Amino acid sequence: MKKILFLVLVPVMMAVLIQCVSVPQRWPAYERRTEDRMFALQQRIGNGLASGELTPNEAQNLLAKLENIRREYTVLM
Repeated sequence: MKKILFLVLVPVMMAVLIQCVSVPQRWPAYERRTEDRMFALQQRIGNGLASGELTPNEAQNLLAKLENIRREYTVLM
């Protein structure tokens, strides 16, 4: 009885694992949009620093705030 159960259970579990691995992981649209917005903010901070609109200290403070927001967002997900 145990051998039959083992012989049935192992292939079923392998099939389930293969299905889970083979499906591409996609983020929901709101997660992609949030990541895109954070990236855009980071780019704008870099552009402001490059153009002289922001001082290095201001840019560093803004990037630190953005990183804190990103960390909190990741914890919430």
